[in-house]
Amino acid sequence: MRGRMAAWWFAACAVTLLCRAACGAVYVVDRNAPGASDDNPGTEEKPFATVQKAAEVAKAGDTVYVMEGEYDEVVVVKASGTKDSPITFVGAPRWKATVRGFDLRAASCVTVAGFRITSPRPGQKVTAIVLGSSSDIRVTGNLIEGPPDGLQPVLQDTVCVCVRCDERAVACGEQSD
Repeated sequence: MRGRMAAWWFAACAVTLLCRAACGAVYVVDRNAPGASDDNPGTEEKPFATVQKAAEVAKAGDTVYVMEGEYDEVVVVKASGTKDSPITFVGAPRWKATVRGFDLRAASCVTVAGFRITSPRPGQKVTAIVLGSSSDIRVTGNLIEGPPDGLQPVLQDTVCVCVRCDERAVACGEQSD
């Protein structure tokens, strides 16, 4: 009996380690959690306080869950994922994590989903998503808000970008409804 338990435990640990290697790490950002700090490891029990810290540690295959709250930051992502293992940022629950924007000029193979992106002050322009020579960027299911003349999703010199704002395709050759 003890041998079977040890074998089962060893197999479970091996599968967990293989999945972590293949699937990447999971980080949590929750500025409202007691003890949230950028000195933490970014786990559910000890989350990061800023999205920027998660962006600095995330690498190919990693997923960053940003919990409900106001994050007064433009998140600069410098690391890239791969086509099979993108870096993924998820606002959870949908549209409850608010940021000022994402700067993805130095990144490729990144997914941004479920965020509310707004201007910091009334009348101030919003640069929602900044893309330079990025490729394979997927922006989907985000709520991007700002004054009618202030919204600036910047898409220039970008290859294979799939951008979805409020579920409407605005790039990648797809037609808006």
